[in-house]
Amino acid sequence: MEAPAALSDRISLEKPATETQAEDIQQGQWAARKLVRRGSLELEVESVDAAIQQIQDLANQYTALMSDARIVQDDEGHRQANLTLRVPTDSFRAALEALKGLGTTRQETVSTDDVTKAYFDIETRLAVMQETEERLRRLLSTRTGNLADVLAVERELGRVRVEIEGLEGQRRYYDQLIALSTIDVAMYEPEALLRPGAFAPIGDAFRESLGIFSSSLGALIRLVVLVVPWALVAILAWLIIGRARRTGAKLGDG
Repeated sequence: MEAPAALSDRISLEKPATETQAEDIQQGQWAARKLVRRGSLELEVESVDAAIQQIQDLANQYTALMSDARIVQDDEGHRQANLTLRVPTDSFRAALEALKGLGTTRQETVSTDDVTKAYFDIETRLAVMQETEERLRRLLSTRTGNLADVLAVERELGRVRVEIEGLEGQRRYYDQLIALSTIDVAMYEPEALLRPGAFAPIGDAFRESLGIFSSSLGALIRLVVLVVPWALVAILAWLIIGRARRTGAKLGDG
C-alpha cells in the first residue's frame, strides 16, 4: 500500500497538461467569437404610458424580458421612465430600431464587448478539472484498505468538485450575457409651452412687490402718526413765542 505522500505525488503527476488541453479546445472553437452587446436610448415621447405599452408589445414580439421599470412624475405632471430590455442577440438591432420609432431619439449608444478569451479560458480550465475528477473517481474506486489514502483522494475530489461548480457558474453567466443583449431605455415627455403654473413666478413677484409696498406704506403712516403731533406742538410753540415777542416789542415802543 502506498503512503499518503506517495499518493499525492501520483495524483499530481496524473493531472493532464493544461497547455495541451487549451490548444485542443481553442483550435476548434477560437473562431466562434463570444460577444456581449449593450445599447442605451434616450427618447422624447408624447406619452410615457403609451410608450411603455408599446415596449411591452415589442418585448412579446422579440421574446424579450423587460425589467427594472421605474416611472416618476414631476410637479407639472410630466412623466419620466427608465427600464431595461433583455433581447435575444439575433434581434438586438431590430429591437433597437423599433424602440427608436417610439419617439424622438435624443441620445443613442451601442457597445460590444469581446469576451471570447475569458470564455474559452473557463472552458479550458473546466475540461481539465472534469478530467481530473474522473481520474480521481476511478482511483477512489480501486483504493481499499488504507484509510489515509482514501481520505486523501476524497479531499482532493471535493476540492476539484467545488472548482468545477464555480467554473460552471461563470460559464452560465457568460452564456446569459451572450445570448441576451441589454438595452437600457430612458423616456420623458416634452414640457408644454404654457404648462400649469407657468405664470407662478410672475404672480409671486407681484405679491412680493405688493407686500413690500404695504410694509413701506405702513411704516410711513406710523412715522406720520409719530411726527405730526410733535410738529403741531412745535408750530404752536413757535407761534406763541413769536406773538409774545411782537407784543413785547410794541410795549417797549409805547
